[in-house]
Amino acid sequence: MYGLYGAPAEAFRAPYDQKVERLFDGHHTASDILRELPASSKELFTAEFLDLVRRPTGVLKARLRPLDTTCDWRPGVPVRIFHGNRDEDVPPSHAQHCFDQLTENGARHAVVGVGAHDHNASVREALPRVVDFFEDPSRVGQRPAGGSPTAEHTRTKASELSW
Repeated sequence: MYGLYGAPAEAFRAPYDQKVERLFDGHHTASDILRELPASSKELFTAEFLDLVRRPTGVLKARLRPLDTTCDWRPGVPVRIFHGNRDEDVPPSHAQHCFDQLTENGARHAVVGVGAHDHNASVREALPRVVDFFEDPSRVGQRPAGGSPTAEHTRTKASELSW
């Protein structure tokens, strides 16, 4: 699939290596796919493939390279990057990479840590703050869920990030 592996067993754990390509044939619904696959990437992918994704080389690195420029521009509006420091799907290092690119381009931006949350919990923590940001950009990060305003929830310098 896309030249990322020679055989499904190189990327997917059994028994998923026997079914994953069949599931993504364009004839299965999202519900069909979700029923057949595990809830976590650790259960779906081999440890070696996950390591490759975390530190890509070769074909995968070449295919991911265009994505590295996601934040390599200067938006005309303020930007907030939200992250949870226990997110294994999108590691906090991605927030650092984006922060650095935006900094180099002179963007108005900040990183907002949402705490010790995994990917899904990070989204739940960030959503109210995203809404707050659109309502009043000066308030972002000042209302942590269940708490009072604190500076630790809004980070505007890469050196303050908790990776």
